[in-house]
Amino acid sequence: MSFLQLKNVSKTYKNGMREFTALENIGLTFSSRGFVVILGRSGCGKSTLLNLLGGIDVPSSGEMIYRGKPTKKWREKAWSEYRKKSVSTIFQHYNLFPFMDGVTNVMLPLLIDGEKPSVAQRRAEEVLALFSLSDFSKRKVDSLSGGECQRLAILRSVSKNPQVILADEPTGALDGKNAEAVMALFKELSKDHLVIIVSHNRELATQYADRLIQMNEGKIVSDSKPIEATQENELGPIGPKIKQAKSGSWAFLFSKEHFRSRKGRNALGIIAATVGFAASLLTFGFYFGSTTAVERSTSRYFDYETATISKKTVQTISDSPLQLTQTVRPSRAEAEQFSNYIDGLRVELDFSSLFIPFPNAACSGQTIADFQYLPIDGFPLDEHQTAMISAGHTPNVDSLDEIIINHELETELKTLFSLETVLGLKIHLSINLAFDYYTGTETPLFITDYFQFDKEVTIVAVATEFSFLNTPKAFYSHRAAKSFLKSALLPNLSSYLESEVSWYHRLQSVEGSDPLSAYGFRLFLNDEGQVGKLYALAKKIQDGTTENYLISSESFLVKDTLLSMNQAISVGLIFFIAIAWVGSIFIIGIIDFSSFVEKKKEVAILYSMGAERTSIRNIFIFESLGIGFLSVICALPISGILAYILNQMATKYLGLSDVVAIPFLAIGTIPFLLETGLLALAFITSYGATMIPLTMFDKISLADELRDE
Repeated sequence: MSFLQLKNVSKTYKNGMREFTALENIGLTFSSRGFVVILGRSGCGKSTLLNLLGGIDVPSSGEMIYRGKPTKKWREKAWSEYRKKSVSTIFQHYNLFPFMDGVTNVMLPLLIDGEKPSVAQRRAEEVLALFSLSDFSKRKVDSLSGGECQRLAILRSVSKNPQVILADEPTGALDGKNAEAVMALFKELSKDHLVIIVSHNRELATQYADRLIQMNEGKIVSDSKPIEATQENELGPIGPKIKQAKSGSWAFLFSKEHFRSRKGRNALGIIAATVGFAASLLTFGFYFGSTTAVERSTSRYFDYETATISKKTVQTISDSPLQLTQTVRPSRAEAEQFSNYIDGLRVELDFSSLFIPFPNAACSGQTIADFQYLPIDGFPLDEHQTAMISAGHTPNVDSLDEIIINHELETELKTLFSLETVLGLKIHLSINLAFDYYTGTETPLFITDYFQFDKEVTIVAVATEFSFLNTPKAFYSHRAAKSFLKSALLPNLSSYLESEVSWYHRLQSVEGSDPLSAYGFRLFLNDEGQVGKLYALAKKIQDGTTENYLISSESFLVKDTLLSMNQAISVGLIFFIAIAWVGSIFIIGIIDFSSFVEKKKEVAILYSMGAERTSIRNIFIFESLGIGFLSVICALPISGILAYILNQMATKYLGLSDVVAIPFLAIGTIPFLLETGLLALAFITSYGATMIPLTMFDKISLADELRDE
């Protein structure tokens, strides 16, 4: 059984449409020990032969047999184990890693083999001491001479105690003295190892080698000590077993160096990823806070607990695609049916056909235009309304003599009359309306009565409402208006019917389609907590087709407007995030791929030392994860600052507070869930962005990267 054997090995390469034969029918057998030098001029196939023996390349035909086992069916893992444990390759240009000191370079093969860093360092120091090179331990590679670098490269190769040591022109760049020192070191190592080197220097080879093999044009020309396969009986030491503990420490060392040496490009990746993460945080904060902000802000209406209910009827016109829609007041029974769904819902007549929303108003003989005269349930105020009073006092008795105005009307009056305060200001309100009563007889056909309301009202308080789309308003007591209308008679109609008829009775009796009915009922809630249920009910019944009801209020209208804006902004943010993420992934992927292309030689060296492709990928993955981690660290404070700015703008221009509420501290009862999830997302994104370009790794021949060595 042979130790290492090549049987009829050939190797061809394609160059476009042409094929080039580097090795042709090579047959060689090697002992488990000894110093073998392969001679030949450049291009004769020496380096190709060395790559085959080192497991860096595979034959085109024939096979290599190692310790009696054919390697023809070996897969990637088996070849990796072979390079990792059984063989070491030494390059003409040393291929040491300059960012590492001497001891770290020597311990690298042990780390790749899964040894613990502490054990690897101890063994590396022992190897350096054994060959009297301990002073190399803490020195950087760039401080060493060529001969010192070559000797350090040799010690790196023997630190894992391989069975086979391969060297490609190890003395080619050295002066005579250093060349002899290196050859002497190989001679010493060949006592316990198989040492195979390729060289041009026949003189040194003759002086130190046990066996000389001459090559020419891909063939063996001569062999000074050929060995038959049957002659090899002693297989030599296998070498110490190293515990296969997976260690990524060596890959992390390379990642750290990549990160240090490529600060500019990595900064670009961090910026790109930070934009994506910050956008995600802001979007999440907007989703988390905007709906709550809308709910909170739209509750800041003084008549928040008031709404109206109307009924819509749809009539189809025969032979026409058109439909007629009519709004009428439903029957009281129809309106009151909704009290079954909402606690404390009270149905009252709507007085807005008489107490019109825009009455004639004047102060000190000067007309006041463009403010609404609206009802609230009554005085005294409830807790929700009292909290909104920013100036003045709340009335304790229902009366039409006192009104409460909002901040918008206060600002208008202060400007109009150059006042410091509007509290106590008296405004004269005047309403003059005519209504007909259809008698059903020829004479008289109509009875006309006039509704007259002339009153001087006093401003007693100012309420600060939600400012978005808000208009100047004055609020009166619906209960006081009800008492007034019950006592106010229609003189002409009362005379005609020979019975006292009040305006309140008249409102009760009109049909739902009569303008006097205001086409609806007024709804009042005793509890502000029920407004949400009323809004939900309004949205639910809004889906009717042939006949439906309409529950409306200004707060509902503004809420719908803001929620529509919210939805539109959310869709826009989703597109922005998608673009930002695609851009981030693309930039990180480009950075990682450029790093891989730039470091292909480094990758090839690690590959020749037995590093698996998955482990080599970890170098670039760790680098990418570092970008992701730093991006998250940057995105957190940046998103917090941007959220503060956006909230200030939303408060100033929309009156909305805390529109973007990023839950940094906790989500629900789970602390720092957002940060944890963001880090997980960063790692997934970075990993994906790295793996996409690194799929090219499997298609690259690393042997080509080492061919010039």
